[in-house]
Parts: sequence; structure tokens; C-alpha cells
Amino acid sequence: MFAKISQRRGRPGSMKALAGAYHDAEPPDITSVPGFVAYYVLDLGDDEWATIAIFEDEEGVKRWTDKAVGAAKRSEVARHLKTDPHSIYSAAGRVVFSRTAKGK
Repeated sequence: MFAKISQRRGRPGSMKALAGAYHDAEPPDITSVPGFVAYYVLDLGDDEWATIAIFEDEEGVKRWTDKAVGAAKRSEVARHLKTDPHSIYSAAGRVVFSRTAKGK
């Protein structure tokens, strides 16, 4: 498995609207990427959030990164960003350890 983690800063007080925008817009796009496993949006407080995208292979991460860069500029999510759609921090790599709840 491979994962991509990104951190972004939103406009003050935008987290609730931002979560709704992600729910309505971005995840449906990501689910069409071959190798997609899961996608999470984390509220980090202070109008910052992080996203974690998990794929079966490195190619899925690359396809999502290419697709997300163009989509971010056009999406409803972009309205809630404090700056341009680029991440404060972004990294991708192989998952070397994971643990899930038994039976899930």
C-alpha cells in the first residue's frame, strides 16, 4: 500500500463548510482512481486540516496527485483555502506498517 498525506490552511471558521465540500466533491473523484483504498480528512484545529489518501500501489498515488492538482483549483474546496490550493506540506510513500480493527 501507498499513502499521500497533505496539510492545508483554510479561511477562518471554514472547517464545517470545508468538510461538506470534501464530502460532496473530492472523494467521489478519488474513488474513480484505480487502486483507491481510503480517504480521510482530519481537522487539525486553527483552520488547518490534513488529508490522507491510501492506494494499493504507487501508481494510484501518482494518478491521484496529477488529478488532484487540477481539480483543486476548480473545486468547491478551493473557496475555503486561505492561500492557493497547494499544500503547506505534502508527502507520499510506501506504508511499512498498519494495523486495523479485527474483522474490518
